[in-house]
Amino acid sequence: MERFARQHLLWRNARETLASDKPNLMLLRSVEIYLCARTLSAVDAHYEGPDKEEILKQLTSLREAYRGKVLSLVDPRSFAVRLKSNVTMGQLRDAFMEVDKDYRRFEQLTTRD
Repeated sequence: MERFARQHLLWRNARETLASDKPNLMLLRSVEIYLCARTLSAVDAHYEGPDKEEILKQLTSLREAYRGKVLSLVDPRSFAVRLKSNVTMGQLRDAFMEVDKDYRRFEQLTTRD
């Protein structure tokens, strides 16, 4: 489903940057904007596929997991995304990869023909 292409690209880019030596944490904000707002509201308003309810359920679950496990580790007050003072990059990577397991199931659901 092409409508999720941008969402999936942002997520893959975040996954790749977090695996790198110098991660670009600003991608976490881009993922937040799409996952927590744009994609969810677009599906709710415009998607008419037979699996709409399942997609909405998964998106809502991913949004809550992403906010609770990943975004809770970064400083929300800074413009440039930074880790909270007591958080390591390893903890952030682990949290993202935990949510990534569920995201991959969502990606499979939304990329099949």
